[in-house]
Amino acid sequence: MGEYCASGVYCRREPHLSPLYQVVEDHYEAFERCYDERFERQHDFCRPIIREKFFKFTDCGDLRKGSRESGANPAAIP
Repeated sequence: MGEYCASGVYCRREPHLSPLYQVVEDHYEAFERCYDERFERQHDFCRPIIREKFFKFTDCGDLRKGSRESGANPAAIP
């Protein structure tokens, strides 16, 4: 879902610029590597859905991955 600028004109979101996106993008692989040693005892094993959700989050807003709202085909976007 997009946002509207102060002028009322549609402005494309840029989720990749958010601090949360940057933390996930920059540190997820390290999190995954150390999970067993640091977190498994307290939180159990890292379920596959966790990886799936992180990647869905980082794909959000990337039109090369397609658009759920428009049904755009990622292959059709240059």
